[in-house]
Amino acid sequence: WLFERVCLEFNLGALESAAGAGEDRREDEGLKKSCKHFQAAAGHFELIKSELLPGLKGPVTPDLTPSGLQLALQLMLAQAQHCYFELAKRKHAAGQPMKPGVLARLAAQAGLFFAAALEAARSSAMANVLDKSWPQHLEFQVAVFDLAAQHWQGVHALEAATQRGRGYAEEVTRLKAALEAGAKAQAAAKQHSISQALTAGVDDLVAKLQSRLPEAIQDNRTIYLEVEPSLEDLPPIAPLAPVKPTPPAPVT
Repeated sequence: WLFERVCLEFNLGALESAAGAGEDRREDEGLKKSCKHFQAAAGHFELIKSELLPGLKGPVTPDLTPSGLQLALQLMLAQAQHCYFELAKRKHAAGQPMKPGVLARLAAQAGLFFAAALEAARSSAMANVLDKSWPQHLEFQVAVFDLAAQHWQGVHALEAATQRGRGYAEEVTRLKAALEAGAKAQAAAKQHSISQALTAGVDDLVAKLQSRLPEAIQDNRTIYLEVEPSLEDLPPIAPLAPVKPTPPAPVT
């Protein structure tokens, strides 16, 4: 019965994942529903990985190994976090309360979820059974959210500097870090033929930051006269994870 329970929970997780992907995320309500579905999917994979798999005897297929389940779990959390981040961006764009520093932290956590999924995809248990497009797409997403995190932290740094009257040079460092991440995302997209539907937003943001960087450098050199800090000297962006696996209802 344990193996059948594992299969049941895995299929329920796959069903929730498909439901999340099928929502119309152009609307806020669709994003909210997708976020819930992906968290529910993560709950099923977390249950298998933490509670059911240790009691399962005998060999299992790659998707039911700890690495396979880690891939599924982290990918669902990454997708849920992505939805939450997009909702937060829309609030900010609409003038609703949503600080750039919070957006940076949300993006940083999405990147961590995608990075954990990428690590699982490259594990010995999964590397030879996954289609190569999986790690390629995950690598792209890691760079995308690094770009987003550094961008929004740069916006936060400029706002904070304007209030304090110092700290303007941090924006320059964040802009450079964001553009470096953007270059990685664009290179991955080109190398792996990732669709324009996914890359358009990256290209637009990179173009925006390329336009802003010379202005920020010039302002610092002629007005603020601050030493540009290295990225390593700046505080790391503290990730913020509002999403988590939703425990499945008990099976009776």
